[in-house]
Amino acid sequence: MCKMMIDPFGGLLITSDGATILSNLNVQHPSGRVLVELARSQDISVGDGTTSVVLLAGELYCSILDELQRRELSMAALARGLRNACVRAADVLPQCCLALPARESLSALAFTVLNTKFCNSDWTSFLAKLVSTAIGLLDIPAFGNVERSCDGGPFTQQTNVDLRRLAVIKVPFTQPLDSYVCRGFSVSGYIVSPLSQAGGRQCRILILHDDDAAQTLVAAEHCAEALADARVRLVFSCERLAGPLVSALLSRNIGAVCGVSRADLQLATAAASVHLLPASIMSLEATIVCLDINEIRCYDSGSSRVQLVVCAPQDSHEVRGVVLVLRAMTADLLNEMHRAIIDALNVLRHAVSSAQSSLVIGGGCFEVLASIALKKAADTCELCPEERVACASLAQALLSIPSVLVENCSRRSAVPRVLAEMHREALLSEDGSCCWFDGRDGVVCRGGGGGGAGQHEYARAGEPNSVAAPLELVSTKRSVLSLAIDATIALLRIDRIVVMPHALEKRP
Repeated sequence: MCKMMIDPFGGLLITSDGATILSNLNVQHPSGRVLVELARSQDISVGDGTTSVVLLAGELYCSILDELQRRELSMAALARGLRNACVRAADVLPQCCLALPARESLSALAFTVLNTKFCNSDWTSFLAKLVSTAIGLLDIPAFGNVERSCDGGPFTQQTNVDLRRLAVIKVPFTQPLDSYVCRGFSVSGYIVSPLSQAGGRQCRILILHDDDAAQTLVAAEHCAEALADARVRLVFSCERLAGPLVSALLSRNIGAVCGVSRADLQLATAAASVHLLPASIMSLEATIVCLDINEIRCYDSGSSRVQLVVCAPQDSHEVRGVVLVLRAMTADLLNEMHRAIIDALNVLRHAVSSAQSSLVIGGGCFEVLASIALKKAADTCELCPEERVACASLAQALLSIPSVLVENCSRRSAVPRVLAEMHREALLSEDGSCCWFDGRDGVVCRGGGGGGAGQHEYARAGEPNSVAAPLELVSTKRSVLSLAIDATIALLRIDRIVVMPHALEKRP
C-alpha cells in the first residue's frame, strides 16, 4: 500500500517503497534510527527486502522483550540462540528453491519486485520486460550464455553488469506503456545547430570535455572545415560555442549541443569506440566517438534545455550504453516508477553478477516453512531456555511478513484464515511441493512438485493447471535474516540510553 507524506514546506510524496519512506521520516528515537540504517543497508546491499528486514527486526525485538519481562534470561546465551535460530531458518531455503533458465527467471524476478509497487498488472508485466531487456543489453554475451543447472544450482557463468552505463530518462504527461529501452546514450543541453542531418551509419561525434576547448575554436571557418573533413556530424560541448563557429556549423549541416554536463559527456564517450582526432584539430581537449545512429529523439526538460536520446541499433555491439525512457501521466507516478525500476535493476544485476544467485518461491512460502521448523525446534528439550525462546520468537516474527502481505492484498480479517491455510498446506504436503499466497487473486496456491533434493520446477503462467509463483533471490532472504538478527542483538544489548549534556558537545 502507498503512503502519502507531507513535509513541513508542503511538499507531497506518494510512495510504497520502504527505504524511501524511512529515509524521509524524521526519526528521533535512537532505536528507530537503528532500524532506518538497517533498511538503508539492505537497500544498498541487495536493492530489495527493505520493508521485510525492518518488519522482521521490529517484531523479533518486541517478542523477545515480552519474554525478558516474564523471565530472567542470559543475554549472551540469548544472542547465541538467535544466531543458531537464524541458521536453522536458513536451512529451510533449499526446500523452496527453483531451477530456472536465466532468460525466463530475470523477467519473473523483476515482476516480483515491481508487483508490490503498482496495482496495474499490465504496467508491472510491461516494466518487468523492459528491466530484463535493459540488463540483457548491458551485457549481451553473458545474457545469451548464462544458463541454469538442472539441479537448481547457481548460474554457470558469472558476469558483471555495470549500471553506470544505463541512463534512465523520465518523460511526463504520457502513458506508462509508451516507455521503451534502447542502445545508445543521453545528453541534456541547448541545441544551437539543428540535428536534422545527424545520424546514419558510423556517425562521428566531437565531444569537447575541457572548459577552454570551445573557446579555442576561434578560427570558425578553419575549425568547421576541419570538422567537416573529419566527417563529424555532431558536436557536444560543456560550454557555449562562439557565434561565428555556430554559423559555420550551420552552413555545413553539423549539429551542435552546448551546456552538456561533464557526466553526460563521460557517458557519451564511454558509449562507443573512440577514434583519434585529425591532425588539424589535435590541440583540442576533445574526443571523437564513432557509432551507428538510428535516430535522435528530443524531449523537453524545461528551461529551454532539451534531453537528447541517441538511439543505436539493438544489435550493435560497438555501443555499450543503454537508455531506459520512462513515461507516465504525473510526476509522482514517474518518481515512483523510477524508484521501483532502480530496485528491480539492482536485484537483477545481483542475480546475474553473483555466483550465489539461486531463486526461491516468494509469497510467504519460506517464512511459513521456516516458522514451522523453528516451532518444532523450540518444543524440543535438547535446547537451553534461551535458545528455545530465540527459536519461538523468530518463528513468530517470521509470520509477520506473510501477514502484512495478506493484509495489503486483501483484508486484515483474512490474515488468520490465510496463515492457517498455508500452515495446513505446508504440513500436509507429501510430494515436496510448496504453497504461497497469490496477491493478485488473494488465494493460497500450490506449485512445484516432486523435484529431487527439494528442488521445484517453475509453474509457468499460461500453461494448463499452472500458476506463476513469485520469485525472490536466496541472497535477499539470507540478507534479511542476518541483518534483522544483528540489529535485534544490538538493540537487546542496550540497557540504558544516555543523553550527552550540552556542555560536552561544546568541548573542543
